[in-house]
Amino acid sequence: MPLCAPLKHYDGSWLIPDGLAPNVVVRGRWALLQKPDERFELHRCGSAKPVALPKGFRPTALGDGWVGGMATAAHRASRPAVVRLTDRRHFVITGAERPPVAYGSFTFTAGRAYVQGDHGLYTVKLPGRRP
Repeated sequence: MPLCAPLKHYDGSWLIPDGLAPNVVVRGRWALLQKPDERFELHRCGSAKPVALPKGFRPTALGDGWVGGMATAAHRASRPAVVRLTDRRHFVITGAERPPVAYGSFTFTAGRAYVQGDHGLYTVKLPGRRP
């Protein structure tokens, strides 16, 4: 039975074209799946082709309208970042004194992201769309 193509639910497991997916998150028209080789892919439901994300961005969490993960710029340490799904614009999360080192653990609520960092839980107000 199709759920969010290319994903299918089969006997209690999620199937993707090249095997079982151990972790799948579906939010609205989007699906983030962790493949057996530990890579994450973002898909728009109805398309088998993964969605292109900014260079150096590795997604790990999906929220309503947002994907969170780690961004790496040339010669810099990885930093937590979010990508707005409507326009694929990405925002690097920075702390007041220094950027948090995230563990890939994101939680999204309406207008906010929560990131587990090296010194606790960081909360970030997500940018709104400009009119």
